[in-house]
Formats: sequence, C-alpha cells, structure tokens
Amino acid sequence: MNIGERSKVQAEHLARSAFVYVRQSSMEQVRHHLESQRRQYAFADEAVALGWSQERVVIVDEDQGKSGAVPHARAGFAKLVGAVARGEVGIVMSLELSRLSRNDADWSHLVYLCRWTGALIADKQGVYDPSLGADRLVLGLRGHVSEMERDSAVHRMGEARWSKARRGEAFTIPPAGYDLDELGRWVLSADEA
Repeated sequence: MNIGERSKVQAEHLARSAFVYVRQSSMEQVRHHLESQRRQYAFADEAVALGWSQERVVIVDEDQGKSGAVPHARAGFAKLVGAVARGEVGIVMSLELSRLSRNDADWSHLVYLCRWTGALIADKQGVYDPSLGADRLVLGLRGHVSEMERDSAVHRMGEARWSKARRGEAFTIPPAGYDLDELGRWVLSADEA
C-alpha cells in the first residue's frame, strides 16, 4: 500500500483492533483453493505493516464455505459488524472486498457503521476512509460491482444449463427405477430392487 493510504491510519485507529475477514464461498473452494486461503490469512501481515500490533489483529474466519450473497447468514460477518458498531474496530480488512459481502444490504450497512464509528476499510487495492466522500463513493461502487458479479455469474450458469438442455446434453440423475442408456436416454432399470 502506498504512503498516502498509510497516512489515513491514525493513532485512534491503532488503539482499536484490526479485523481481517477470511472467507471462501463454498466448501469446495475451502477444500481445493488453498492458495486463496493462504493469501487471505497472510493479508493479516498488512495490518501489522500498517502499524497494528500482532495482539490487536483479529482474524474472522468462521464463515468459510458460506456465501456472501445471503444477507444475515454469516456468524463471522455478524461478529465483525457488531465489533464495528461497538467502536472496537480501527480497520476492517479483506484481501478482496467482495469477500466481505456480495449483497448490497450487508455491504451498505458495514460501510455506514465504519463511517460513523471512524473505522477504516482496506483490501489489497488500498485503505479507504468511509468518512471521506470520495472513498465512500469508491466503496459504494465496489459493493455494487460485487453484487453485479454475483448476479452475472448466476445468470451465466443458468443460461449454460438451458443451452445444454436445448442441445439434449443436460444429464441428470435418473429417478429410482430408471437408468441412462448409452445415448443418454432414460430407460427402465434392469435392477428389480
């Protein structure tokens, strides 16, 4: 992070905790995307580089395998928001801001609380001060983009399934009593059980 961003960190921020949020959206990602996990946990070192003591860095990782798209479904995020609301947090950090939330309700609420309690928000791109209009604008846009990315991904997956179905290539698990033949058609199962 550059010097200008480091200058946003003041003594009142350092007197409170740095919360580093670590999350992957699905259990498959948690099991197989280990480099992403390593990078997210290592991002806590940035808090120390910004001036927080190791003892004041709190890692919030209870939401591993939970989607950020569903409002109020993540206990770790709720813990983080509660700490911000109580004024215990000097900075909220996540390697990517989209890890914090992919829905506008949770994101806007977090930015609002950070603004009024004086907490900063940081990711690998920089440090943002929600009390500054320009930073709040950037945070608002980044939140909207995260939500749009999620909506676009869901739309693409749905369209891909329909496209496959139109070509006759959408294979599903046949119901009890049926099997798929070599052409992918459902046929009565030879297994009488």
